[in-house]
Amino acid sequence: MVTAGTGQGDALTMPLVTSLALVALAAWGVLLVTRRVVRRCAAVLALLASLGLLVASAAALGDLRATVEDVERILVQRSVYHLKEADPQCFLLPRLRPAAKAALTELQYDELGDGEPDLVHQHLFAQALEAAGLDPGYGAYVDDADEETLTLNNAISLLCLNRRLVHAALGHLAAFEATSALPSADMVRGLQRLGFAEPVWRYYDEHVEADAVHEHLARRICDLATEGDPALEREVLFGAFVCVDLEDRCAERLVPTAVPT
Repeated sequence: MVTAGTGQGDALTMPLVTSLALVALAAWGVLLVTRRVVRRCAAVLALLASLGLLVASAAALGDLRATVEDVERILVQRSVYHLKEADPQCFLLPRLRPAAKAALTELQYDELGDGEPDLVHQHLFAQALEAAGLDPGYGAYVDDADEETLTLNNAISLLCLNRRLVHAALGHLAAFEATSALPSADMVRGLQRLGFAEPVWRYYDEHVEADAVHEHLARRICDLATEGDPALEREVLFGAFVCVDLEDRCAERLVPTAVPT
C-alpha cells in the first residue's frame, strides 16, 4: 500500500523512500513463503532494498512537507480501490483449500468490520472522504483517476477474478498488507498536522494495528495455499511484484517532483 504520509520528510514527499520500503518489506515477506533459489534471490533483494532505504532516508531528511491539496489528490486516487476494499479478494475464497480458506476468511472478516457495519473499512474510507469535503460515492472519481491508478485496480481485478491466478492474487494481497502499517502511521501524523477532522485519519489509524496483524496472516495464507510447491511459490512472488511495481508507479505519478535530489 503506497499511501502518502504527510509529516516532515515522510512517505508522501519521498516516493523513493516509500518505494524502497515497499520492496524491502515485500521481499522479506516472500522469504517466509519461498524456498531454494527464489528464497535466496528474495534475500538478496531485501538486503539491497534495505541498504538503499537507509541511504535514501538519510538523504531525504529535510523540510519536505505535504499540503492539504496533496492529501486531497491522494484521497481521490485511492478512493477507486478503498471504496471496494476487500471485495475482490472475496472471489478467492471458493478457490482455496480448507486451511488457506479459513485463514483468508479470518483476514476478510476483519476487513469487513468484524460484524460491525460502522467498522467496515470501505465505510471508514467513505467517512474519511466526506469529512475531507470529497464525494464518498462509489466510483465517484473514476473519471478523474490517473492511468496508474486504473492500471493498479485493473490488475487487482484480473488477479482475483481468474482461477489460474489465485496464488498470484494471494501474493499481491500479502505484499499489500506487509507494506501498509508504517505508511498508515505516517498518514495519521500528517493528517493530524494538517488539521484534518478525526474521521479522515481514523481510517489510517485503524490500519496501523490491523495491517501489522494482517501482514503475518497473509504470509500464513500464502504458505498454506502453496504447500511448499515451488511453482506456486513463484506465482506468489509474481503477485507480490505486481503489487509493489504498480504501487510504485502510482506514487511516482502522485508526487513526481518531490523525490529528493
